[in-house]
Amino acid sequence: MVLVNYNSGAQLARALDSLAAQLHPAQDIVVVDNGSTDGSLGLVDWTRHGAVRLVALPENLGFAAASNLAARRVSADWLAMLNCDAVAEPGWLAALARAAARHPRCRIFASAQALMDRPGVLDGAGDVYSITGLAWRGGHGRSAAQLPGEGRCFGACAAGAFLSRRLFLDLGGFEESYFCYLEDLDFAYRAGLAGHECRFVPEARILHRSGGVSGARSAWTLRISTRNRLHLFLRCTPLLLLLASWPLFLLGLGLSVLQGARHGQGRAVLAGIADGICRLRFSLGQRREVAPPLVPPPGLRGVLSWNPLAVIRRAHHVLPADTASDLPRAAPQRDAIPAQPVAAE
Repeated sequence: MVLVNYNSGAQLARALDSLAAQLHPAQDIVVVDNGSTDGSLGLVDWTRHGAVRLVALPENLGFAAASNLAARRVSADWLAMLNCDAVAEPGWLAALARAAARHPRCRIFASAQALMDRPGVLDGAGDVYSITGLAWRGGHGRSAAQLPGEGRCFGACAAGAFLSRRLFLDLGGFEESYFCYLEDLDFAYRAGLAGHECRFVPEARILHRSGGVSGARSAWTLRISTRNRLHLFLRCTPLLLLLASWPLFLLGLGLSVLQGARHGQGRAVLAGIADGICRLRFSLGQRREVAPPLVPPPGLRGVLSWNPLAVIRRAHHVLPADTASDLPRAAPQRDAIPAQPVAAE
């Protein structure tokens, strides 16, 4: 299992303890430390975690690059991703492994996330991506009683994801130009364009302290996430959809500035937009690497959110399991389903 740590304080120790308490604990755990300076590594009782390998980096390479390094270091067929600001419930890994066994063609699985300090409230049920370029964790802020059943969704939040290592590496892993934030959505978009589906697994549960390391609404977080929003939209959106939804995307950016101003952080959002504009040529150049088609393929079309107002309610967008048959199948892979999954975040 791999976790990426950066100044997470005591949260790293709690995340590792939750992995040790799994019904089928991971046998190979890799912690990649991104040059932490807060002493968080010293707060872990490493004698309790004999299966852990520590990779200490001299500087912060970003979550995306550290995750890619981790994926290359492990040899397991499956990568289980867990944030340092998350705690996995005891049956988490087992539930994900069972889902992978039930759906041998699916290579990406999303967890059910509840808020760390309010376990009765959802943090997310799969990632949702709107044609307007807005993204959110499905059902965020709603009662956990409204958790949807198993089904297809746009993507898996990297706070608690389970995916094929081969697929992850074949698609190039996380795009490192994001540094952090939205790299998991970019991966989900590229996987969908390649014909792969993501399944939400409600039995696989974690508790997540959203923004537990960098701060959910810090000025830095808003700036980077706004910049990356523009990068993702330009990099991955199929051309005709991009042209049709461009006005809605610009409207969304304007509303984000107003919302940021209400919280005294309008400048951070504007700085993120400016950063995105400065990288416009770079983002458009990367479209050649992603090579999105003119229109989304049928399977991806179904899991995109087409309602521009859905973001207001932070609604989940999980399609019932019996709708999966309309997805054009990518070439099947024969990854072994581990009895004791190995993970990487």
